[in-house]
Amino acid sequence: MVRDASGNLKPVSTDTSIRFTNAITFQPCTNYFMIPKYKFEFMDLGNLMDESRKYGPKENPEFAIDIIGVVEDFIKVSKIPTKFGDRDIVRFKICDASNKHRVDIWGDMAKVVSDQYEEYNHEENVIVILTSANLGTYNALIFNTLQISSLASSKVYFNLDDELELKGYKLSRDDADNSYALTLASPYEFINLKKLIDNVAGSVEKKLYCGFTISKLKEGHPWFSYSCSKCHLEVVEVGNRFKCDKCNRTFPVAEKRFSVKAVVMDQLFSWSILLMDRVVKRLIGCSASHLYLK
Repeated sequence: MVRDASGNLKPVSTDTSIRFTNAITFQPCTNYFMIPKYKFEFMDLGNLMDESRKYGPKENPEFAIDIIGVVEDFIKVSKIPTKFGDRDIVRFKICDASNKHRVDIWGDMAKVVSDQYEEYNHEENVIVILTSANLGTYNALIFNTLQISSLASSKVYFNLDDELELKGYKLSRDDADNSYALTLASPYEFINLKKLIDNVAGSVEKKLYCGFTISKLKEGHPWFSYSCSKCHLEVVEVGNRFKCDKCNRTFPVAEKRFSVKAVVMDQLFSWSILLMDRVVKRLIGCSASHLYLK
């Protein structure tokens, strides 16, 4: 059911929401990596104050927002009195190189966020992503101060992925200390194909980029393999059924997954590489099963 969004379940950049009814059924998606697990529409921290001023003091923005920044001044979960009774709250500040805003996480989410942060608070910089957040302002003396708070639809992620780190982030300046601390994201290593092949064991735990050109696909090599729909490991064909040794089960239909052997080359070297299912799907835009049926 698609309808206008209302209440605390505010959407990001759209005024419609999808509601589930009792008639809807669910099935597990085996090709989950074709669907982005996370999708964010980040708003720059420097634009948040102007965005909040578009609305009256008691009005909420039409849409929720997704923001990313560094956590500072994290205060663990505590209870405070409100007109609705005592409520749990977590408070911290979200920052980038130039801006700092206050964040309040309310209700059941506060305890969860406080526990999650404990896993990362020993790290120098903790990157937080706050999705579907609400903007508001409150008066502190004569200043309008931005307040970011959670909704029922909000989610909080800490250090989700190295690729999302804020490169070049500077910690905010302490009034008693005029120095700045600079922390850069760890760089990826760019290597050529020969170096990668010669040092396979030493490259397993590293983040590497290796560029090459696919010169041809090897003829006579199967372009897909049969795999278990549960664990995705390769299965063996026994009669008219398939057997998975890991799951210890047999089944009549197995999942087809790409397994394409290609000759690749760069300026110095050439080598045979097996292109696995996820890579080939991204290159050609369809699954092995769909291609097989065409």
